[in-house]
Amino acid sequence: MALVAEPTRICRRCDKRKPWSEFYAKRRWPDGTTRNPHSYCIACWPAVQRENYARSAERRARRREYNRRYQEAVQADPERLALHNEGRRFRYRELNGVTRRARVVGRSRHLPAAPFAEWLRSLGLPLAEIERWLGLDGSHARRLLRGEQASVDLDVVDRACLAFGVSIDAIYGEDA
Repeated sequence: MALVAEPTRICRRCDKRKPWSEFYAKRRWPDGTTRNPHSYCIACWPAVQRENYARSAERRARRREYNRRYQEAVQADPERLALHNEGRRFRYRELNGVTRRARVVGRSRHLPAAPFAEWLRSLGLPLAEIERWLGLDGSHARRLLRGEQASVDLDVVDRACLAFGVSIDAIYGEDA
């Protein structure tokens, strides 16, 4: 049986050739062995991290100063503040998947129930069909059709749109 020598690597900081076992692993094989070691050995790693942190301190200080000046400029100009706030609201909606017409209640998104109920009534389907298509129980569907609910879950509206091949804009209008 031939012995396989452990692979080696040269540390970029101390310039010494060391076995892979003296380097942290960037990636590992499924069996847990090192697939790709870092460029710095375990002994040099803390010093490298300290140097990187110190080097980035000036960059962080410049960024903090820029942010402070930007906030002062935005607060001083009402028009710019309105644009800034609208951008923040837009990014929030994009990140959280909230449409203009939907409001967030807990983790689910709700739409006004009235336009949806009106559209369902216009289909003229029996209650049992509506329950089946929307995946609702009888009491929920009845309350929705009677107009006793103020809001409806976006997932229910989406199921209806997919089932009947209409867009959500056809129910709520494009400007909603």
